[in-house]
This record gives sequence, structure tokens and C-alpha cells, in this order.
Amino acid sequence: MIDRGYIVLARLDSHRLPNKAFKKFGDKKLIDWSIDSLMQDNSAKVILATTNRPVDDLLEKYALEKGIYCYRGDEKNVAKRLLDTIKIYKIKYFARINADSPFIRIDLLQEGFDKIKTGLYDFVTNLVERTFPYGISVEIFSSSFFIKEYSNFNDPEHFEHVTKYFYEHSDSFNIFSIKYHENSHHIRLVVDTVEDLKYFNKLYLQHENLNLKKIEELINIFRK
Repeated sequence: MIDRGYIVLARLDSHRLPNKAFKKFGDKKLIDWSIDSLMQDNSAKVILATTNRPVDDLLEKYALEKGIYCYRGDEKNVAKRLLDTIKIYKIKYFARINADSPFIRIDLLQEGFDKIKTGLYDFVTNLVERTFPYGISVEIFSSSFFIKEYSNFNDPEHFEHVTKYFYEHSDSFNIFSIKYHENSHHIRLVVDTVEDLKYFNKLYLQHENLNLKKIEELINIFRK
């Protein structure tokens, strides 16, 4: 059984930026930024959850080379892919991670795991009241809770956007909300487009150890 798991959702046929995971950001691939950060947490395992289509064969190869777990499942039902990952690897608690978010904050994720393990909350998030920069996300669940609630998903968007159901029914759940001391959600720290990638690469050349900056430092950089 895996006590804590980082489930990283990724695929290679993004419409806005195909093969995004393997695009160069600074001195390594975009996906390396999130995976390398997560692998620094020795208390958790990293699982790459991708589709079972040939287009994503390279992601499985990448996972094997990095020495992390990989699960390949349903293309369109992302929630089912996540559910199967939980069950196959027997994960007790998990964080949902997007591979196109290079500025992973391990300290926030560890805080979230500590909160969910108290047993006092259904899930932990910083997205109920969005105060952190877009791209710095915390969504942590106990697997038993996610499995139970999955049976209540009843909208196609619930299966595509795996946590949408929980926010639509947030009044029914006991949620721990992590908040930043000021509203910085207008700052984008995620790679969606070619323009995003060009912008980040430009900043990478201007600032050493960009991914190691504290949130306050990142916010100041991206405000300029």
C-alpha cells in the first residue's frame, strides 16, 4: 500500500501546445519541473497517469526512465483513470497534480497531506477561494472518500475535470481551505500555450533557480 501518492495527469496531444510535456523549459523538459520537485518528497510516491493510446507511449517510457510508477487508462474519462490508479497502487491519500504546472510547492502539498491525515476533512484544497497564483494548486483526498463519491458523478464534466463535482457540492463536504495572505490568482504560473513557454524561458534566463523561489519571490517576478 502507498500511504501518500502524487498522481500526475498528463497526455501528449494538447490542442494548444502538442507534445507540451517534452517541450524545453530552461535546461530540461517541462514535465521534469513538476516530477523532479515531487520526487524530492521521500514520504510519497509519484505516479504518472496517462492514456492507453499510442500517442502517449513516450510518457510511459519517460516514467520508466525516471523510476516512477505509471498507469495508463481511459482517454476521455480522466476521473476513471485516476480512480483506477488509486485502486491498482492501493494509495491511501493522494494529491492530484497537473504536469503543465512547473512551480510545484512541496511545502504546501505536505501541509495538505498532514491536514487530510487528521481525519477531520473530506478533502484539502486551495481552490475554494482562489488566492494563490494560477498553477500553484493543492487538491488532496483520502482515496476512500474519492472512491465513495465517484459513484455520484453524473455530468460528463465530472469525468473530464476530475474534481469539479467536489466544488459543485462543496456545501456538503468538510473542506480544509489553504489560503494565501493576498489574492494573487491573477498571476499565471502554468504553461498552456507557445506564448507561455516563450515567456517562462525568457524569465528563466533572467532569474537563477526560478523553480526554487519562494511564492512571494515568484509573485514579485511575475508582477513585473
